[in-house]
Amino acid sequence: MPIAHPEVRFPVLQLPKLEICFRCGHRLWLRQVNTDPLVREIEHDGGQLTTVDLRRLLPDLSSEVDKAAPIDRAAVIFFNVRLHFRTREAFLDALAAH
Repeated sequence: MPIAHPEVRFPVLQLPKLEICFRCGHRLWLRQVNTDPLVREIEHDGGQLTTVDLRRLLPDLSSEVDKAAPIDRAAVIFFNVRLHFRTREAFLDALAAH
């Protein structure tokens, strides 16, 4: 008799409100502020809000997002941010530098 396996369910990443979980264990919300998926509002440092165009931090991201299927765009953003910024602080430092 075959062993029953529970169904594997993968999380569905939402494009308008995307939580980035960095390797350091810290998290950061990137909220979409208009119809452009790469313009995000980031809440950090106790409630401070900063709006950023992710193209300024990751110039190749735009073409990757455009090539991706709409359902995959959130994952493209998520993994590109994680790939280029190992920690939340590295991301915030890059954001402050722009």
